[in-house]
Amino acid sequence: MDAATVAFFHLCYSIELIVAFAVMIALRRRLEALFRSSRTIPVLGGFLGAVGHALLIACEAGSSSSRILIMAGMPLVATFEAAFVLLWGCRLSSDGGGRAVLGIAISFAASQLGLIVVCSGFLPYAPFLLVCAVCTGMCAAFSARGASLSRTFDLSSMRQLPWRMAALMMLLVYFCVVYVRLRIPEFSGDASMSSKLFASVLCLCTFSAVVLCLRRFADPESGLVVVFIILASVYMVGLLMVALFPDDGSVLARRVLIAGEHCVEVFIWMTFAYAAARKRLSAVLAFGILGILLVALPWMLSFDFRYLVPIAESVVSSDALNSVVTVALCVTALGTIAYLSVYALQIARKASEDAHSSHNEAAKRAFANVGLTERELEVGILVYRGYSAKRIAEMLYVSEPTVKSYTSRVYRKIGVHSKQELIGFVDGRDLFM
Repeated sequence: MDAATVAFFHLCYSIELIVAFAVMIALRRRLEALFRSSRTIPVLGGFLGAVGHALLIACEAGSSSSRILIMAGMPLVATFEAAFVLLWGCRLSSDGGGRAVLGIAISFAASQLGLIVVCSGFLPYAPFLLVCAVCTGMCAAFSARGASLSRTFDLSSMRQLPWRMAALMMLLVYFCVVYVRLRIPEFSGDASMSSKLFASVLCLCTFSAVVLCLRRFADPESGLVVVFIILASVYMVGLLMVALFPDDGSVLARRVLIAGEHCVEVFIWMTFAYAAARKRLSAVLAFGILGILLVALPWMLSFDFRYLVPIAESVVSSDALNSVVTVALCVTALGTIAYLSVYALQIARKASEDAHSSHNEAAKRAFANVGLTERELEVGILVYRGYSAKRIAEMLYVSEPTVKSYTSRVYRKIGVHSKQELIGFVDGRDLFM
C-alpha cells in the first residue's frame, strides 16, 4: 500500500485505541475487580487479540479483501492492547510500589528478549504476534488475584500522580516521535529487522542494568532516581548521535534515539505504577490515561505526522526550515533533560531527608522507656539507620572503641545482641505504636 493509505489505517487504529481506553476508564469501577480476579476476562481478551492478529496476517498474505480484513482486525487488536495494558497495571500495582516498579522493568526486558529472538530470524514476525496474544491471555488467567484493597476511583485523585515529572518526560517521547519521523525520507523508513534488532539489544542491555539497580536499592524512590539517570544517559547518547550524524542515512543514530525513547516511556510507566500502588489509586484510571498519552497518541504521530499533515512535509522539503526545527527540537530536549536531572536529584534529597526523619522518630519512640542516656540514644539511632561504628565515630567526633562501648550499653538495655536484632526491635515496636 502507498504511504497515505497506511497512514489512514494508522490513524483509524489510534482512534480505536483511544476509544477503547476511554470506555474502560468510564467502566473502571466494574473493571478494576475483574482485571485483578477474573480468569475469563484475560482468556477472552487473548482470544480477541489472536483473532485480530490472524485477520491482519491474512491481509498481509495477499487476500483480495484486504481492506475489510484490516478494518475488522484493528478494533479487536485495539481492544486487546488496551485491556492488557490496564489488566497488568491492576495486577502489578496490587503488589506494592517496589514490586510494581521491578515487575514493569523485568517485563520490558523480557519483551525485548522476545523481539531479539524474532528479529534474529528464528521466528516469523506476524505469527509471533498471534502467539503472544494467546500466551498473554493464558498467563493472565493463571495469575488471577483475589479481591483487591479499597481504591480511589475519582478523577480528582489523579492529581496525586507525578504529572510534573511525567509531562516533562513526555516531551522527550514526543520529541523523538516527531523528530525521527521527519528525518525518515521515504515510506519504507528504517523499520527493518536489523534496525529493530539493534534497538531491542540496546533496550535489553539498558533494562538489565535497571533491574540490577532496582534490586540493590531497598528504597524504590532512590532506585527510581538512579534509573532515571541511566535512562537519561541512553537518551542523551541517542540525541548526540543524531546531532553528529544528521544525514538521512544515519539509521543507527535514529535507532539509538528510539531505544532511548522506549526506555523513557517505560520509566514513566514505572513512576505511575509506584505512585498508584502507594496511594491506592485506581490502576484502570491511572494506566488508562497514561495509555492514551503514551500508547495511542505517539502511535498516531509516529506515522500520520509525516504523511497526513502538509506542514510536516513542507518542513522536510525545506533544508533551511528543517535545520531551524532540528536545532529548536534538540535544544528543547537538552533543556528538558537538564531540568529533569535537577528535579530528580531534588526528589532523591527530599526522600532521603524524609526517610532519615522517619527513622529518627521511629527509633526515639522505640527507645523512649528503656533508660538510654542522650549519647546512647544518638548512637542507637545511628545504628538503627545502618551506619558502621567507624562512620558513627566520625559523625560524633569520638573514637571507634567509645562508639562500640555505647553500642554495647544500648544492646544490653533493650535486650538484644546485634544490629539486626536492634533494627527488628525498633521496627517491631514502631509497628504497634
